[in-house]
Amino acid sequence: MSRSSSRCVSTTRDNVLGPLQFDNNINTNQVISSEISLLDQHGSTVTLGNVIILPFNNDSFLYVRPNVRHRRRQRWHRVPPACST
Repeated sequence: MSRSSSRCVSTTRDNVLGPLQFDNNINTNQVISSEISLLDQHGSTVTLGNVIILPFNNDSFLYVRPNVRHRRRQRWHRVPPACST
């Protein structure tokens, strides 16, 4: 089973980030980092996708970096039937 989530990193109009700067901010943002750490435990792994740049309102861009949480399947151990004598 997978679960995806997203978080927002905002900038001011005067400070426009390129895709590499945006990606670096995602990796160093403490709020996002702590949430990824919480998701990346108890047998789960988080896969971070590539940065996607979408044009927005003809004068700006929306940067998106998807992430997916993969849960490892739990294996049920078969209990042998009790022997009766």
